[in-house]
Amino acid sequence: LIIFFDCHRHKKYDFGSYSKGFEWLKQKDFFNEINEIIFCNDSVLGPYRPFSFFFEKKQQANNPPVFGCTINHIALGKIYPHLQSYFLLVHKSVFTQNYFVDFLKNVKEEKDKTDIVNKYEIGLTELLERNNIKYDAIYSKAGYCDPCREFIEHFDQMLFIKKNRLKSYHTLKLNLLLTKSGFPYWIINGKIVERNFFNKIKILFHLFLEPARIIRELDIYKKRKYDRKIRKFNNNIIEKIK
Repeated sequence: LIIFFDCHRHKKYDFGSYSKGFEWLKQKDFFNEINEIIFCNDSVLGPYRPFSFFFEKKQQANNPPVFGCTINHIALGKIYPHLQSYFLLVHKSVFTQNYFVDFLKNVKEEKDKTDIVNKYEIGLTELLERNNIKYDAIYSKAGYCDPCREFIEHFDQMLFIKKNRLKSYHTLKLNLLLTKSGFPYWIINGKIVERNFFNKIKILFHLFLEPARIIRELDIYKKRKYDRKIRKFNNNIIEKIK
């Protein structure tokens, strides 16, 4: 059921939409009756398992007031654990507080995506920590680990698939896992498709493309690509400092 829909380009990414939706919600008479709000964006596909999985994991974590799907331990080229913002549940004990309201109210347009991650995704985690708010997620692995990047390795502990990571996955293996989980569709070339004979042939054809994908996933290849990304990021930071 959709009770409000607003579609326009605001150039503020995820938190810009969260800000606008939350501002609309605050003005409604039923706002005070809401116990929990889920903030989510369209950067993922799924869920490929029932939503009850999310709430079961939340309960196992002793029901923290802020709960997400994943905690990423990499940020700004160093270890910095933070909640990933594509799917977050926030309890009223947090979203009714001035610090949270002000945080969303002050979301601005940023020219660089690194600023968005720094100010809002990492910024939200810092805000929670400053106010002694407990938070957790379904999946969190210490070290240089991005859970969404290594999705296949912990498929059973996830709920969504990041769209921008689909090209890195073994197409046949991914769809076998989705079928096993009960997901009613297949995913080919980043798109959800129906299960039929024609699409099954397309999935099998991807076996011929596996050598190229395997090369892209080699540690040495990923390290070189990661190093280039970090150098570019650091250069952007240096330019902003200047």
